[in-house]
Amino acid sequence: MRKIVILIVTMIFVIMLNAQETKIEGNGSVIKASKDNSDLKKIEKLSFSEEDFPELTDKDPSLPWMDFYNMVSTLNDVKHLKYRRGSLIEELNTFNYSTILSKIETNTDKQSVRYTNLSISYGDTMQFSENFKGGMSEMYNDFFPRNEMMFYRFLGVETIEVPAGKFECTVVEGVDTNYNVKYWMINNKPGIYAKIIEEGVGQFDELEYFVYELEEIK
Repeated sequence: MRKIVILIVTMIFVIMLNAQETKIEGNGSVIKASKDNSDLKKIEKLSFSEEDFPELTDKDPSLPWMDFYNMVSTLNDVKHLKYRRGSLIEELNTFNYSTILSKIETNTDKQSVRYTNLSISYGDTMQFSENFKGGMSEMYNDFFPRNEMMFYRFLGVETIEVPAGKFECTVVEGVDTNYNVKYWMINNKPGIYAKIIEEGVGQFDELEYFVYELEEIK
């Protein structure tokens, strides 16, 4: 019995068209692949330092969240906030993403708000922090549930679009312990940030850069 062996040779060519695009040719087909630069657009470096800020003597009247009673009333209708948290992998200029879920409990009688913050990554959920505001000793942090910054400045009002929608925000940047921060505070939703950027040195003396974008208000 004769055996017939058919040898098929497929020639594949990989052609770099430019830094952003690659073309693959083979067996009569052409495939083009483009580099996704969407992550690069989210990298806004915070290059300021403490010396760039004036010394604060009074509360900035431009901040939209100074009325805590209004905050409690607004958050009374909110059960949770969902954020997409991007952690920059600097050598690759891309982000590793996880989900931050903040469960909100308000008490209008006692005028208090509690945030229970959960991190959801690779199917695992863990509580990593809790924020509480209420009573006279807690009435003066106008950046709640974030920390009061040591130095900050008001940049203006900006309308931005995030996965949860389009919001008019007051934009503030400043220095908070080891991090430079930039906040987009939603003007008509006190207690809810549309976007946050943090950049600084972490516990292992490595640069850390995080972007939080609001995905859902429920």
